[in-house]
Amino acid sequence: MTEIGKYDTCEEGSYKIAIVCDPYHYYHVLRLNYGGSWSHYIIGDGRSTYDSCGTFITDPNNAKFLKTNNNQSGQETPFDATSFIGYFSVRSLIDEEN
Repeated sequence: MTEIGKYDTCEEGSYKIAIVCDPYHYYHVLRLNYGGSWSHYIIGDGRSTYDSCGTFITDPNNAKFLKTNNNQSGQETPFDATSFIGYFSVRSLIDEEN
């Protein structure tokens, strides 16, 4: 994984991700899809191209991720991913196997 700029492109066999973090030290990863949209995966809900406010994600730095999750003890844990960490280039595991 290599940190890159917002407008940088990735090498062939790699894709761009963005990472956001919250004050409770949880992190969330978004992936740039072919065609320019961003998506993320929510456990129990699946893949989505919309943030918590129902806004189509065009810029992960401006997306909102606010949710209350149940942790392993059954207690609710707030998830407020408001700190943008950065953009990164990640190699595909499929390409690594070849």
